[in-house]
Amino acid sequence: MAKEKAKKVWELLSKITYRLGQNERAHSDIEFLEEWTQNENVYITFHADGWQGGEVCPDLLTSDFVDIAKKSIEVICKRINQRNVEALRDAREIQEMLTEVEEEANE
Repeated sequence: MAKEKAKKVWELLSKITYRLGQNERAHSDIEFLEEWTQNENVYITFHADGWQGGEVCPDLLTSDFVDIAKKSIEVICKRINQRNVEALRDAREIQEMLTEVEEEANE
């Protein structure tokens, strides 16, 4: 029984570590996107290379990139929050398991 709980704690800790690592990378992505959107020396054009309604698709300009980056940051933040909630849930489960083990040891 104790071996199973120890294995479960290890699995939960691994999940927490992975999620927090993902969040760290996500924060780096946000910083990168924010730097690009605030740098006036960056000029970006997306080429569509296609047809839409019989006409060549227009290129997207830097202002479009800024809008896309802002929406991307919103999505990244939502994912960060989701991973934080999941990590907290796993931490609480670990806490409950450790409390159970402590109570069993005191009996």
